[in-house]
Amino acid sequence: MPRVSFEPSGAQIDVPEETSLLEAATAAGETDVLCCGITPACGKCRALILEGDENLSPPDELETSKRTRLHFLPGQRFGCMAHVHGDVRVELSE
Repeated sequence: MPRVSFEPSGAQIDVPEETSLLEAATAAGETDVLCCGITPACGKCRALILEGDENLSPPDELETSKRTRLHFLPGQRFGCMAHVHGDVRVELSE
């Protein structure tokens, strides 16, 4: 199972492949953000990928355009859109 590690807390959780970063963060008790249901519209679930970007699903056109419009920094992804395929280390936005 892939492991998702969260900074700065150091929390870690093993999750099944295809779990979204938001689902992993919720299961690990790292966030109380809920998906807005309009994927990806709000940006509240943004996460900075510190390691393992290659172990996430690639962003699709919708996510890419929304990241640009919401002024995401390089390396930031929507937690609701990025699905885990291997180990990653992330920092959640507050």
